Amino acid sequence: MATCPTVELKVGSTWTDITTYVRYQDMIEIRRGRSAEATQTDTASCTMTLDNRDGRFSPRNPVGAYYGLIGRNTPIKVSIDGGLPYLNLPGGSGDKSSTPDTASLDITGDIDIRVEMFLLDWNTASETEVIGKYNATGNQRSWRLTIDTGGYPKLTWSADGSTLLSATSTASLARNGRSRLALRVTLDVNNGAGGRTVNFYTADTMSGTWTALGSAVTVAGTTSIFSSSATLEIGDISNPSTTPPTCRVYKAQLLNGIAGPVVANPDYTVQTVGAASFADSAGRTWTQSGNAAISNRKIRFMGEVSSWPVEWDVSGKDVVTKIEASGIIRRLTQSESPLRSPMFREFTNPQRTHIVGYWPLEDADGSASFASGIPGHPVMTYSGSPELASAQDWAGSESLPAIESGILTAVVPAYTVTGETSTRFLMKVPAAGVVAETLLLSLKTTGSARRWEVRLTTAGSLKLRAYDGEDNELLGLGAASFVINGRLVNLVLELTQSGADINYRLIGADYTNTTTVDVSIPGSGAVSGTLLSFTVGQVSRITIGEGGLAGTTIGHVSIADETTAYAGTANAIVGYRNENTRDRLWRLVESEESVPLQMHSRARLGSTVTLGVQGVKGLVELARDCGDTDLGILYEPRDEIGLAYRSRLSLYNQTPRLALDYALHQLAGPPIPVDDDRYTRNDITVTRENGSFANAVLDTGPLSVQAPPDGVGRYEEDVTISVGSDDQLPDQAGWRLHLGTIDEARYPQIELNLRHSTFTSSASMMEDALELEVGDRATIANPPSWLPPDRIDLLAVGFSERYGVLERDITVNCVPESAYHVAFVEGDDYERADTDGSSLNSSASSSATSISVATQAGSAAWVDSVTHPTEFPFDVRVGGEVMTVTAISGTTSPQTFTVTRSVNGVVKSQSSGADVRLATPAIISL
Repeated sequence: MATCPTVELKVGSTWTDITTYVRYQDMIEIRRGRSAEATQTDTASCTMTLDNRDGRFSPRNPVGAYYGLIGRNTPIKVSIDGGLPYLNLPGGSGDKSSTPDTASLDITGDIDIRVEMFLLDWNTASETEVIGKYNATGNQRSWRLTIDTGGYPKLTWSADGSTLLSATSTASLARNGRSRLALRVTLDVNNGAGGRTVNFYTADTMSGTWTALGSAVTVAGTTSIFSSSATLEIGDISNPSTTPPTCRVYKAQLLNGIAGPVVANPDYTVQTVGAASFADSAGRTWTQSGNAAISNRKIRFMGEVSSWPVEWDVSGKDVVTKIEASGIIRRLTQSESPLRSPMFREFTNPQRTHIVGYWPLEDADGSASFASGIPGHPVMTYSGSPELASAQDWAGSESLPAIESGILTAVVPAYTVTGETSTRFLMKVPAAGVVAETLLLSLKTTGSARRWEVRLTTAGSLKLRAYDGEDNELLGLGAASFVINGRLVNLVLELTQSGADINYRLIGADYTNTTTVDVSIPGSGAVSGTLLSFTVGQVSRITIGEGGLAGTTIGHVSIADETTAYAGTANAIVGYRNENTRDRLWRLVESEESVPLQMHSRARLGSTVTLGVQGVKGLVELARDCGDTDLGILYEPRDEIGLAYRSRLSLYNQTPRLALDYALHQLAGPPIPVDDDRYTRNDITVTRENGSFANAVLDTGPLSVQAPPDGVGRYEEDVTISVGSDDQLPDQAGWRLHLGTIDEARYPQIELNLRHSTFTSSASMMEDALELEVGDRATIANPPSWLPPDRIDLLAVGFSERYGVLERDITVNCVPESAYHVAFVEGDDYERADTDGSSLNSSASSSATSISVATQAGSAAWVDSVTHPTEFPFDVRVGGEVMTVTAISGTTSPQTFTVTRSVNGVVKSQSSGADVRLATPAIISL
């Protein structure tokens, strides 16, 4: 390991090593996540002192080496060497690890390709290379695995070295955010049904359980793979028109046949750091080229330096800059303004390139006009006295105006004529309707059908009219069959040039009863037809109202030059209600705000929690709402300036990331238990925003609301969350009650010294310590005799790190992890339901192997070993002692248990009446 951490500053666009300027005697201190006492993650921070005697860290010093290249929010990175190696691919041309062609690599039939990697961004902007035996020069193409635009894995191969065939996954990896995962693809060249089949899979690691990614891709016609002379390459593959990856690769495998013999098996985690070449277990020799390298560099912090304060002594000879870098939350919340409504954000999304005019009409009361949602476009003017910001009918919108009388009108800036135009807006006509037939919408165009009108009848039906430049009526449709009075309607008028004619369609989509995303719109209506021998042109002016709309709500008026421009906007109209946590975070953070988002790999499984209407709040507040509702953890990752999320699901039943042993002196300091009421909550009320509530109370037991000594008294908590429906509230309250009544001591911190032989002598232990992340499980075996004998299970929630010339210390902030031991169907652990109450029917000596157990009146007896032999053995806890039950005789209370004593090292006599419980009872998760 290097003597000191490496510190890099992004000077201009280049990461520059400034390690020699760091004053390590003043220490580098890093904080991430939250403390064990807090309930919300703070912004990450890193402090250090830089030698500034030459003025390079004074941004406004014109003779400083970094003048004009550093300033507010300059990125900074701190890293150390240690742990297991990996292949670092910086993403440049020629950055690769490769092995020469050999006969065993010339697979012509079924193939199985596997790679475990961390791609900087699975949501790829262009087709990105991963691994392949492929060279366009001389038509030596066999196959290649890439990640196509948008995060879709893609297998490309050739049967003749020239003609390309391909299959792309039906599911994207994009919503995994940035996470380490294993990717697998198999090609069955002859599926037995006259075709070929490609399957894609993912797993947490190469040794993990493979889960299908999307559906199998089956195509008619068998195939084969060309036996080329190309080398096998990981990273920048030779001569395709694709992008080299920026990633870390841990392992890869090539199998001849699906689950067949391994013919290439590079495992970079067991190689020597810096090795130029190595031989894998399959006999292949791999060589790193370009800037690819085997590295064990671990990033401990990435953030932004917002200020550069300069200090010096009285002599002026010792000049330093003491900086504090921060994670992205500091910047995002520094002057956080609420994000606009879901509708506004959706219609102004830069990806919607065909919307040529847009007026949200969300303007505040007192506004003199309605601003355009497109910068630089004309406002929409109004006459009369509309009641601005008075109607709150639409979940995805801020308050809209109610138009009693007057006219709204706007000029539409010129745009290229495409032969299509689509006009739409949201509306709600009062249930009583209008008092007389009135003009609802008028479009002036540059086409020969110069004006189009939609008229609203007193019954709430619609009429469509078209006129030429002389105001001669060209089209006069009667009342449409659908009625809109009292309904929430998305009105759309589409005009499409079809040769010399115009196809028209008037749509009224009813959203009145729609409460979910992926809407199936009830009561929708449409009229359509063709106007012969006329042209569409472009819309030049839009007018709404004719003075008698009787308080009709109007909002989000828009014009598009393509009829498909509004595809996918239905979810925004309903405010994304019932969107799941993962999807909302990905959409808000990564897609809409372009803030990097990492998700723990198990978060790919999604979440049972669906969210309520997206509010008008700041980005971080909205993201925290997701975490608070799902009961996951939002934090800042160590290796990227962005956000990260651990879903509640990803916290369940984890394999320990870091397993420590107190008896082996693997901790830098003793774990100090705290037996307090910091997190005790036994009376929980959960309220849905703008909805109902549910209450859960623990009535009996040591942490119940009963007065001591039967309980601890009442600890109330009222929580308001954003769930999609009221029927989720009881489960939310129950799970929060479970979290608030875990009856065990907590260990707020554990201390690690990375210079201890535990870590310096074991690369895998060092890896585990350095890879421990927010939400990971850590355990401490063999605690001292004066503590309970059970293994200590902890959940890491934050970190404090100190690095100096000699110091490499990590303090892990922890909360109890046992709360996340939950039952899974057919799970190996925590699958048994506990008794409602049972106790020893008589006392037992410390060595007795037969005990009598009685269940309380009205409770079911324990299963007996004669009727249910496969249920044995299992563990129970009696008076702090864990016993293994190997048999139970009798089917009514009391029953006789045959037990193995002192499984957890507790040796004691047990008194009659001692409580008998499962050692690991099933907990039904949220």
